[in-house]
Amino acid sequence: EEEMAAAAKAEADAKKEVQRRLDLVKATEEEREEIKKALKQAEVHRSVKKKAEQKLKRAELEMKGVMEGVQKAETELEQQKAELDKIKEETRRAKEEAQAALDEARLA
Repeated sequence: EEEMAAAAKAEADAKKEVQRRLDLVKATEEEREEIKKALKQAEVHRSVKKKAEQKLKRAELEMKGVMEGVQKAETELEQQKAELDKIKEETRRAKEEAQAALDEARLA
């Protein structure tokens, strides 16, 4: 009887050990699946981040181009203003000279 009880206990212990190992395998599989999901999410995150960085670079390049265009337009505007000021000054001088010539002609 003792041998049968010991054998039954050994069998029960063996079944418990087998079940414990099966549970460990199942937990390991679940962890592996969770790790796979996490890796996939990280990959998606990296992809999204990379795309966002590319969009940001393009936007920065566009902004740089726009700013260069604005700078060029401002420079042209300043040049045109300088030319206009020069023309105004020449016109004023020409008027003064014409007025002086007119005054001289009246006196003569």
